[in-house]
Amino acid sequence: MIINTEYKILYLSNCKCASSTIRKHFLPIRDEELLKKVKKHCRSPHGSYDEILQALKTENINTEGFFLFSTIRNPWERIVSLYNYAKPDKNGVPSWGSKFGEKFEEETSCTFKEFVFSKYNQRNKTNGRIGLLGDTCRNVQDMFGEDYSKFKLYKSEELNVNKIMDDINNPSLEEKVGRTEFKIIDSDNWEIEKENRCSLNYREYYDDELQEAIANHYKVDIEIGEYGF
Repeated sequence: MIINTEYKILYLSNCKCASSTIRKHFLPIRDEELLKKVKKHCRSPHGSYDEILQALKTENINTEGFFLFSTIRNPWERIVSLYNYAKPDKNGVPSWGSKFGEKFEEETSCTFKEFVFSKYNQRNKTNGRIGLLGDTCRNVQDMFGEDYSKFKLYKSEELNVNKIMDDINNPSLEEKVGRTEFKIIDSDNWEIEKENRCSLNYREYYDDELQEAIANHYKVDIEIGEYGF
């Protein structure tokens, strides 16, 4: 995430939605001290708006008047990208699970369908939606709250950092971070740039049941982005 009280911007890092690209661009103005305090209140690096608000309240910071923004992505492609990145074990636990107290079984794996419907992912099931990694790839409501219209949401497939700068419209901020052409940044190494997204073949992973499950869980995301399978 990026939080800056001087420029009044708040960017929430939506997992597997080009967040590394955004964070790298705005890194020069990220308030590291404030960020450390906020992260203590979040269950994952991709904290929700509700979590962030609670954390900022403890610091007596009101986000009224802030430019709130984030990114979304075609959810069918997004979850395939998550699967390939997570490299889950036979129980659907992602490779980073041990950092959060989960038992990750080395040298085991599962299929994409097993991952989506694993007990690990189903345990956060709410309101009839699958609980797909509730602390990671949240849907729009879970990430930004029911009043998600407060956020300017950019489609990661059409992301233009300079368009974001235009929308913020702050010359002082622009002097600090500049402008840049859009580049896909590797999640683990920001020095590595990729020519294409790694999950453009996402349709190959789906059957009808999986397609419908993702459609139901990310219904609002699909409506906002006007996404099709």
